[in-house]
Amino acid sequence: EVKIFLDGFLMTHKALHKFLQDSGVKEITEIKTFDPNFHEAISQIDSPDVASGQIITVAQKGYMFKDQVLRPAKVVVAK
Repeated sequence: EVKIFLDGFLMTHKALHKFLQDSGVKEITEIKTFDPNFHEAISQIDSPDVASGQIITVAQKGYMFKDQVLRPAKVVVAK
């Protein structure tokens, strides 16, 4: 019973992702430098290996619909 439920849930999940992708919703992934138009900084960390202003970690994915931000990505930025 559980396997049938999980299979149905996964099919619904895939169908929803395909619908959103076909509708023009996409994940914000191509920007590596902090940009307040696309990101929300939730923390800053000293990092000798990463330049200041570069994104270290994405805590929550952000999404865009065509050219409009639906939800900014929550990120940790290097000091």
